Amino acid sequence: MKKALILPVFLLMTFRAISQIPCIVPGNPGTVDLPAPCPYSIVPGIEFTSNLPPGSTLLLSGFLNGFACTHPVCPFPGICEIPGGILGGTMVCYSCNLNLTVMGTGVFAGYMRTLVIPGIMSYHTAPRTTGLPVQEFQCEMMMLLFEVVGDPDFSLLRIASGLEMQLPGSGTTALTKMPDGQWWVESFFDVFTEVTINGNPQGPLGNVAGSGVYPSRLWQGIPAPKGACCLQVSKSCITTSQVDCFYRNGVYYGDNSSCDTVNCGPLTDSFQIVMNPQGSPLIAGGSGQYEDTNYNIGGWYLYPNTGWWNIWYYDHPLDTSRFKRIDISFYVAPMDPNLPGWIEVAANWSTPLWSLQGDTSVSRRPPVPGIPGMNETLHIGRHTLFAFQGFIQPGFQQLCFYVENYNPEWVSVDVRGENFQLEQGQIVHECIHGQLPPIGRCCYLDNNNVWQCADNFECECSALNGSWNDTLNCTANPCPVPVDSGACCLPNKQCVNASQTSCLAAGGVFKGVGSSCDTVNCGPITNTFYITRGNNPQPGIPPLNAGGTGQFDNGAGFNGWYWYETYDWWNIWYYDHPYDTSRWKMVTISFDVWVFNPQFPFDLDFALNWSMPAWSLQGITTPPLPPIPPSMEDMIIGRHIFPTVNLDPTIGMQHFDLCYIFPDFNPEWVSVDVRGYNFEILNGVITHECIFDTLPHKGRCCYPDATGMIQCADIYQCECAMLGGTWDVSPNCTANPCPQPQGACCMPDGSCVQTDINTCGQILHGMWMGAGVPCVPNPCPQPEPDSGACCYPDGSCMYRDSISCIQTGGAYQGDGVSCMPNPCPQPQGACCMPDGSCVQTDINTCGQILHGMWMGAGVPCVPNPCPQPEPDSGACCYPDGSCMYRDSISCIQTGGAYQGDGVSCMPNPCPQPQGACCMPDGSCVQTDINTCGQILHGMWMGVGVPCVPNPCPQPEPDSGACCYPDGSCMYRDSISCIQTGGAYQGDGVSCMPNPCPQPQGACCMPDGSCVQTDINTCGQILHGMWMGVGVPCVPNPCPQPEPDSGACCYPDGSCMYRDSISCIQTGGTYQGDGVSCMPNPCPQPQGACCMPDGSCVQTDINTCGQILHGMWMGVGVPCVPNPCPQPEPDSGACCYPDGSCMYRDSISCIQTGGTYQGDGVSCMPNPCPQPQGACCMPDGSCVQTDINTCGQILHGMWMGVGIPCVPNPCPQPQGACCMPDGSCVQTDINTCGQILHGMWMGAGVPCVPNPCPQPEPDSGACCYPDGSCMYRDSISCIQTGGTYQGDGVSCMPNPCPQPQGACCMPDGSCVQTDINTCGQILHGMWMGVGIPCVPNPCPQPQGACCMPDGSCVQTDINTCGQILHGMWMGVGIPCVPNPCTAMPDTIIGVVIYGNTARTPMRGVSVILSKSVLNIDTAVTDTSGVFRFLAWPGSYHLKAFYHGTWPHGAANANDALLVMKHFVGLDTVYGIHWLAGDVNASHNLSTTDAMQIAQRFVGMIPSFAAGDWAFLEYDITVGGSPKSSTSVTMEGLVYGDANASYTFGMKKETGPGLVKDNPLQVKPMESVMIPVRVSQAASIASASLSIRYASHSFDIVTINSESNQGSLVFKTSDGILRIAWYDIEESNLEQADVLFWITATVKPLRLRSLTELSWEILPESELTGFNGKALDVDLMIPDLQLMPSGLTVGQNKPNPFTKMTDIDFFISEPGMVHFEVMNPLGQQIAVLAHGQMEAGRHEVSFDCRNCPPGVYFYRVLFTGTTEREVITRRMILQ
Repeated sequence: MKKALILPVFLLMTFRAISQIPCIVPGNPGTVDLPAPCPYSIVPGIEFTSNLPPGSTLLLSGFLNGFACTHPVCPFPGICEIPGGILGGTMVCYSCNLNLTVMGTGVFAGYMRTLVIPGIMSYHTAPRTTGLPVQEFQCEMMMLLFEVVGDPDFSLLRIASGLEMQLPGSGTTALTKMPDGQWWVESFFDVFTEVTINGNPQGPLGNVAGSGVYPSRLWQGIPAPKGACCLQVSKSCITTSQVDCFYRNGVYYGDNSSCDTVNCGPLTDSFQIVMNPQGSPLIAGGSGQYEDTNYNIGGWYLYPNTGWWNIWYYDHPLDTSRFKRIDISFYVAPMDPNLPGWIEVAANWSTPLWSLQGDTSVSRRPPVPGIPGMNETLHIGRHTLFAFQGFIQPGFQQLCFYVENYNPEWVSVDVRGENFQLEQGQIVHECIHGQLPPIGRCCYLDNNNVWQCADNFECECSALNGSWNDTLNCTANPCPVPVDSGACCLPNKQCVNASQTSCLAAGGVFKGVGSSCDTVNCGPITNTFYITRGNNPQPGIPPLNAGGTGQFDNGAGFNGWYWYETYDWWNIWYYDHPYDTSRWKMVTISFDVWVFNPQFPFDLDFALNWSMPAWSLQGITTPPLPPIPPSMEDMIIGRHIFPTVNLDPTIGMQHFDLCYIFPDFNPEWVSVDVRGYNFEILNGVITHECIFDTLPHKGRCCYPDATGMIQCADIYQCECAMLGGTWDVSPNCTANPCPQPQGACCMPDGSCVQTDINTCGQILHGMWMGAGVPCVPNPCPQPEPDSGACCYPDGSCMYRDSISCIQTGGAYQGDGVSCMPNPCPQPQGACCMPDGSCVQTDINTCGQILHGMWMGAGVPCVPNPCPQPEPDSGACCYPDGSCMYRDSISCIQTGGAYQGDGVSCMPNPCPQPQGACCMPDGSCVQTDINTCGQILHGMWMGVGVPCVPNPCPQPEPDSGACCYPDGSCMYRDSISCIQTGGAYQGDGVSCMPNPCPQPQGACCMPDGSCVQTDINTCGQILHGMWMGVGVPCVPNPCPQPEPDSGACCYPDGSCMYRDSISCIQTGGTYQGDGVSCMPNPCPQPQGACCMPDGSCVQTDINTCGQILHGMWMGVGVPCVPNPCPQPEPDSGACCYPDGSCMYRDSISCIQTGGTYQGDGVSCMPNPCPQPQGACCMPDGSCVQTDINTCGQILHGMWMGVGIPCVPNPCPQPQGACCMPDGSCVQTDINTCGQILHGMWMGAGVPCVPNPCPQPEPDSGACCYPDGSCMYRDSISCIQTGGTYQGDGVSCMPNPCPQPQGACCMPDGSCVQTDINTCGQILHGMWMGVGIPCVPNPCPQPQGACCMPDGSCVQTDINTCGQILHGMWMGVGIPCVPNPCTAMPDTIIGVVIYGNTARTPMRGVSVILSKSVLNIDTAVTDTSGVFRFLAWPGSYHLKAFYHGTWPHGAANANDALLVMKHFVGLDTVYGIHWLAGDVNASHNLSTTDAMQIAQRFVGMIPSFAAGDWAFLEYDITVGGSPKSSTSVTMEGLVYGDANASYTFGMKKETGPGLVKDNPLQVKPMESVMIPVRVSQAASIASASLSIRYASHSFDIVTINSESNQGSLVFKTSDGILRIAWYDIEESNLEQADVLFWITATVKPLRLRSLTELSWEILPESELTGFNGKALDVDLMIPDLQLMPSGLTVGQNKPNPFTKMTDIDFFISEPGMVHFEVMNPLGQQIAVLAHGQMEAGRHEVSFDCRNCPPGVYFYRVLFTGTTEREVITRRMILQ
């Protein structure tokens, strides 16, 4: 990185002094001759580091002076400045001196040298206007060159810059005329400087040699002093020089004064307006400063959305550091004194949003109607100052307003109303810097003669004729009112505090002296409404009839109804009361409605709207009327959509009663809100009341939803009645949820369970068939015959036959094996414990049993990925029973109870919250959620739910325990148990304890061994880790203990393998290295154990259950008093098949499947025979015995009841297994050879040290085409056809790319992938390497296909629809019973392009759907026709077309139409509206218009909405035999809003090309090319595609002649595309310019005149405002490229050593002088001199005796018409 430049202090002071010296020079009469004789400083200096030793620099600094017009390289020696140059102004060239100081650092520390180097400086300037007092113009450095050769310190020191050196440097020069006539000069260039330094070997710099380019600034003079200047006419303040201020007729406030602290005074303007009784202006005028005859009357503008008329006045630019005061005065009188009228006067201003988005390239405009993008709500601020309704009395009004937070750019007077005249209007507006005046209390009488209080400015109070006091406010000091005042209810039901006299005069009801509005309800307000919508579904179509007593209608609504475009709502507003947070509102609505025309589709949504607090707090006196920006509508309007308006066209008029309560505030405005079509609402009544009282209570409402399910909501009683529900004030949905309807729930094995939808989906994971659907007959889809569970590597289970299971990478479990419960082994990964330890297990065990955090499948525990607890932290218990590691302070701060430093969260030490737990027999136990679910297997009802009254569902009579294959138990009667796939245990048999056999799986012991058992025995008895149902113990799936670890005992008696340090850190007691947790060496916590005879023994849980066969009562439970249940009299031991013993009487023993042993026979010792099973010995052998003999006598591992010893289920001894990469895996011999394909080293052989052979050195992975990997060296790999991956690259995991082929998905789709991804990840069926997916090779899922004759065929969806022309009923739907119960209808439709030609569209895909499910698909034929068969019902049609977007189908004419719709000059609806919404925003805006234009020219590749637009249709099939339903569907290209494109056709005609007079240009010259019209025309859009000679010139930009409208263009592949549109037509005469094309000719070397032509492509189009194409041709001049008078090439080669060649070209015969100069401008050779013929010439330059360096060659050419001088640089090495 380049280091910062550090100069000595004295050197910095020198440069600062030079750079800060003003440059003041005399001038000629109009400007300054350049160069000004002032030094140019190098700021900052240059830090030269190229090829220097590290840490060393040479610092170059200095300045230029000694300017003289004498340098021989300059074109005209003796003259410094002449006209011309690349910027079109002048060329400046002169000799000067570089005063250079060189200082060293690092190894050059102490070196310093000052040199004066002569050289040249040449630059070009832009034109400047002489005579102006302030002139500023651009400059470009052309050449800056200083060189030292043969110096004692430098063999070569060269500093070069400028465009001619290929080092550009742009700058600016500013000239300011001083009062004494002299000129203040500031000039700078930002240059890139090439510095070359070659040290003299005998000098202090030695053999230094390097070159580099560095940025710096050349700076002459300093900026002229400036200050604040107040312009007298506009009263605006600018910062400029004193001279400029004087010439602008301003008042200058001194150097360095600021406009931030200067007030330039107020502006005064006038206005007048007369409004007739109909609300139209008769006279309007004033001194408004913006007028556009297209939109205004006398400078006044009508805003149609709100009805305001206003006149605009410019003030100052937007300034957030100022505020504005506006004073408005006028004389008001009625126009017709015999008629009433109304008037509102407001102050308007432009908001910051308007000013910040303004177009500064044109004159600033106020936000008047018609400007694209203008939004009245966002861009205009408005405050109503005066309002009156009735018979207007003549009088003079004086109004005042402050815009407090900023100074707006524009202000206006705003009026609306009827029958008034405003005369002598005057507005005074001032932009003020300083403090706002104070706000005080204003007490005034309103129009109702009622005292009001407002905190406002003094001038505002004066306008109200009030009394103002700046020391008081209305909150702390309300206005005093007469002593006889009280609450007064006005006719509008609003309450005000007034005197009795004032109240009665206003027509109110006086509530008594001393009464308060805070405690008075004035009663409800009742209003009416009605509306009829026709059957046109397009948004924005006006109602056929509408009206009501809505309290706001300014003529823009439809009898008071307004359309809100964002969501397509129509609504009518009603005023209620001022916004009030101390009140609440109740709204009731009733209406009658029917379908207006039952022959057509219909739709209706009904809602209640209200004004949000954000609207009322702005002080606006109207409701939130459209238009409203979509981003703001949800902020200022609240909306509640009622769910009950479901029309039935067959029953005629329907009545609805609705209710809604606002509990938190009283909104100011409410409205009825409807959307949809084809309905009529009559007799609508809305009652709204602002209430001061306690809110009504909420209660539980149980109501049916659309699916018949019972939903629960805690709502108000009126809301519940609206939903048709049952309401109760006492219960709530949390403690007492509504009972759910029962229905069929289909299990994965095809069985059916009668339950509710939640239990079905969330607990049983079944498929819900619907409320009331019975299980008899069984409605569930059945698994295919010869299929069963197929297990995949990710642990998922699917039903497949054996072949497809293996093909898709699964492991087949056998025919008929169920996926319920899941028999598949689960993938392993790291599970993080709360103490930071890591356990290798599956995701379910991690989360549900260990309560750990799952890190992901395959994530190892080494290194440990788990977050570790902080030091000085411990367990922190929270009220919900959760435990987190925290320090003591943060624990208490977060509401926890700290358990002590180092206390572990494993096991959880925190007390668990209690609640009701429902047992299968209907009893209730008060316990925590974990005990309820994991130990008692109950159903948890929630925290804090009591058992009294009993909240648990009760078992049905004549029912008993029903056992399912997953080991679960449910109460059912015998029939439903068998129907749902269960085994009935008998009437009255209890599920407590669970009598059902449990599914078996692998259980991992702490020592790494594996036991085959069920999940409960694994976790609760063996304290093992459950691996999943059906997971075998061979190979051993259990994690093995780490070396140097042993048993660690915890206070709860649990044992875990840890090392000694981590054991102590986690609160355990270490038992020693290698000590096993099997059997558990840890002391067990004691508690009460209940014996079968009712006695109690104090022992631990294991002894209680496994030895004493008692019932454990819990840790710490004492035996005194005795907590045990006592045996009943006349009972004895009852033996069960599982070997268990229970006390029962003889009858219940036999009824529950037991064998009675006799009265009084004890279960201690157990008299019952024990069931047999496999017992695994330590050597892997198997013994058939019972569980007690296995564990207590043989010390074996019990595998489970009924488990045979053949095949051997026992885990096999472990040993080392060597992998191909030399790694070692500890496993058994079978896993090593059959699964891992490794080499077995023998039982007991350890992997440390590694006994495996290692791969050869210089070898690595070699990949073969079949995806296999082998270890080889690079040569043998290539020889055997492989690809070598690199030395040491491993084959584990396989790095080789796998061959691709077709993989078939269960739904019949096809994916191109490899065999492993297909089977293991996608669970698909692999079809083979190289098999393509097109055509689809996959078998398709089968289902019922209904034929026209009512018969049913079992086939797939494609065959059904495309071949059989049947109706597809869905995957898995059987043909028995026959689902084809009715005669199908034929739907015949046609898809046409939506214009007047109505061209049929071929190849369109039409989808028939029902209830969001796709039923069938058809493709239109050549006539655009499609057909479907459909049974009676309602269907939905939608269409798609995959053809490419036809270029030219949408152009600027479509953008113009969208723009006209946006501003209200045209209306677009239906398919045309949809085609115009290209950005898919659901409205038409300026963005859609611009994107259409951009896609025409190629600036964007696509639309967000897509390429083809189609309307969707709802149809109803009647069901008459062999009847048909017809439908016509319309489509358009997206963007083709005017539907001018003809489907399938290319546009063949467009504007013609008329050649204009040619333009002659030269290479590298810029030219403006006019595009004219051939005849007079009014043009509103132009879409042009013009082919041009892109190889010869570049197009820079396009401008419209009017500079109005929207224009985009792009060039690509030699075609210029232009799109322009403007809602204001350009009225052009013949040969008027439409566009200007700015182009730059490429640097061509032309030998003769070259003529370039244009071609207008047929897709081009010109249109008028009406959208019709114009028959107008365009005139574009050809370009004649003139060969240059002189063209000089670069020498070749360059750099050169001895000789170089140079060619040049002259366009005509003439005199040529060719010379070569050294860096000092001295001539050293003349290569040509004399008269030459036109054409190419070449000279050679021999410089073998010249010193190395930079040289210049210059050619002077004088012809008959041309005189040119060209200088080039060359380098000699």
